[in-house]
Amino acid sequence: MVLEEWFQLKAKQFHRLGYDQVTSTDIASFFFEFAWKRKTPNFYTEQVNAIVRLTPNQYFDFRTMQIQTNQSTTLEDIDFSELF
Repeated sequence: MVLEEWFQLKAKQFHRLGYDQVTSTDIASFFFEFAWKRKTPNFYTEQVNAIVRLTPNQYFDFRTMQIQTNQSTTLEDIDFSELF
């Protein structure tokens, strides 16, 4: 199996746990943008083991961090009137 199939299997596992909005692309993003950003495991079996061991908590921690770091709020968007 290629990694994409493992990502799909993990997404299906998340669906069975009630997280229907998580896709295989989301799972792949977790690994390529976060877990394996600096160093991808050398061996296919290590990559598969990492995918199999991924928990919803780990994934949602990543998503939360992604949301927090990608917010582009400018001073013009903030309502300071309540402070005065």
